[in-house]
Amino acid sequence: MATVPVDLNRGRTHQFDVPDSVTVEGSFTVELENHGAPTHVHLNFDDDLSRIATLTDGNHYVEGDATHEVFVDVEPISEPVTGRLKVVTGYGTETEYVSVTVEPGRAGKPPVEVDESLGKPNAGKSAGSKSPDYVPLQERAEEAIPEGPQLAVGIVAAVAVVLAVIVGLSIGSTAVLVGTGIVVGAAIAAVLLSRE
Repeated sequence: MATVPVDLNRGRTHQFDVPDSVTVEGSFTVELENHGAPTHVHLNFDDDLSRIATLTDGNHYVEGDATHEVFVDVEPISEPVTGRLKVVTGYGTETEYVSVTVEPGRAGKPPVEVDESLGKPNAGKSAGSKSPDYVPLQERAEEAIPEGPQLAVGIVAAVAVVLAVIVGLSIGSTAVLVGTGIVVGAAIAAVLLSRE
């Protein structure tokens, strides 16, 4: 991707150097390289460039002795477009212009790097094969829901446990509480045995 270099604070504070003109293809970056104290830089385009090029933000704070890159998104074009990039520092005291010619080319955001291995099937497996541990979702759902005797035993056991606990707590007798424990134990055993 092409870059428009801007050197900041090389000789004195707020002084900067820009090329007279640049030619880029599609989207590009403005590289703000600061050689001195922290500074604010304002960027914008004239009418010709602003019709096809977009800055995410016009105002930029650049740390001292640091480089800050500003991405410029360019719409697809079929013919070259020439305009000016305005660079301002020192709160408007220093202004320079760069003539920018944008040639038709790739437009849009910076390319995303994709690992080539993502496009290949796993080693040792054909493209259509599945992992030996793979179980379709429908089969997993069917296994999770008990059916037939398991479901009936589960319902009966749940009802028996609830009734036994209610009766045991309402009467308060030791013999009834022991009986409640036996009913709960039997219900749990029935559920466990029905799973085998």
